[in-house]
Amino acid sequence: MNKGTTMHDWAEREVELVISSLKKSIKEDDDFKYSKSVYYDALKVFKLLMKQGHSGYSYGAVCLILKKFMAGLPLSPITDNDEEWNHCGFLSIHDVKSVFQNIRRLSLFKEVYKDGIVKYTDNDRIVCIDDETSESYGARAIMDVVDEMFPIEMPYEPSTKKYIVHTNRVEKNNDIGFEVFYVETPEGNIADINKFFDRHDCTIKEITENEFCKKYGKAVKDE
Repeated sequence: MNKGTTMHDWAEREVELVISSLKKSIKEDDDFKYSKSVYYDALKVFKLLMKQGHSGYSYGAVCLILKKFMAGLPLSPITDNDEEWNHCGFLSIHDVKSVFQNIRRLSLFKEVYKDGIVKYTDNDRIVCIDDETSESYGARAIMDVVDEMFPIEMPYEPSTKKYIVHTNRVEKNNDIGFEVFYVETPEGNIADINKFFDRHDCTIKEITENEFCKKYGKAVKDE
């Protein structure tokens, strides 16, 4: 390899170093081939970007755009314009009249209620964490609480960071109890929730602390 000082040379050298290290640490041949191909694919993209002649501000702007593309984020804020939404159908439950899905972010839905109120839900905006096991999961009833605390407004610009809901899950006789402590916002702020939920027959509903303790035992926060 050319040992020059161009960005191409630098990138090739970095890839060769990491591949050499992987070859020593990865025992399975197929795993090594896969890892090697990933680094070489990234190197190809980097070289292609360098060929465009970007430098300074333009290079940073291109990287920002690519980062959004790779994260599945729209390049500009989502609006409530009709052309950005597909009608999913009509509902007669929970006073919802119509449901729409956003074509620019497929995880984003709009619910139009019979009284004219409009609510938005982004299924990729919130994640629940079991503090005991560190496992992540989704629970619509809990996510609805966060949506009420931090409602989505238009225009909407999704973030790469999520709302993280800290919880404790307790299983009993195929049912699951959820003690919900607080939510950490993408900005790093903390907002208390202190609610309890029960999943029975695949349905989650909010219950009181007394009901939770009676069914699942003493709440963690009281210990």
